[in-house]
Amino acid sequence: MMLKQTLLATAIVLAPMAALAGGSVDVFYTDNNVDIEAFAAEADGNGYGIRGQAELGKGFSMIALHQTSKVKPLFGGGKSDVSETRIGLSYKHQLNKQTHLTGTLEKVQADVEFVNNGGTGLTLNGYAGNVGINVAVAKKLNAYASVGYVNLGKINNETLDGYEYTGGLSYDICKHWSGFAEYRVVKMETDAVGPSTDVDNDTLRVGGRYTF
Repeated sequence: MMLKQTLLATAIVLAPMAALAGGSVDVFYTDNNVDIEAFAAEADGNGYGIRGQAELGKGFSMIALHQTSKVKPLFGGGKSDVSETRIGLSYKHQLNKQTHLTGTLEKVQADVEFVNNGGTGLTLNGYAGNVGINVAVAKKLNAYASVGYVNLGKINNETLDGYEYTGGLSYDICKHWSGFAEYRVVKMETDAVGPSTDVDNDTLRVGGRYTF
C-alpha cells in the first residue's frame, strides 16, 4: 500500500515537471511524535518523504507529498507504519522582491498499519487548506511559515479535525540545490474515543531540494 502511494505521488510530481520544465522536488527525513490525550500515550518514530511542485503558470502550481514513518505503537511492542499523502494546488502572490504570500488546498490521506493486529489498519481521507508567507531574510536564506485547517474525515461517525502550523528555513546551496529544515505542529480534536479528545502530531523534516 505504501509503495503504491509513493509511486503515485512521485508520478504526479514528475510528470507535469517533465512537460512544463518548472518546479521542484524535495527528499527529506522525518521525525514524528503523536500524542493522544484520552490514553495519555505517545508514539515516536522516523522515516522519509518526497514532495514536489510543478508550476502551472500565473502563480498556480500542482503540489504533492508522500511521507512514511515507522513508529512505536501506542500500545504493545514492535512498530507500526504511518503514512501521509497529499495532492493539491498552491498559489503564490509576490508582494516584493523579498516577500510573497502562499495558499494551498490539498486532498489528504492518512494510513496507519498496526503490526500487532494482524496487519490491519486505519485509513482516513480528508482535506487541508493553508495560508502562509515566505521571506528572503538574507542572501540565500529564506524563512517561511503557514497556518491552516485540516479535516481527516470521521472515526466512529465523529470528525477528526483541527489546525496545523508550519515554520521553516531554507538555504540556497547553488543554482539548483538547496537544503531545508521545517517543523509542523498538527493539533486536532475528536469525540470518537471520548469527549473532546486531543490528538497532536508534531513532525520535523530535514532534507534537500532540487529546483528545475
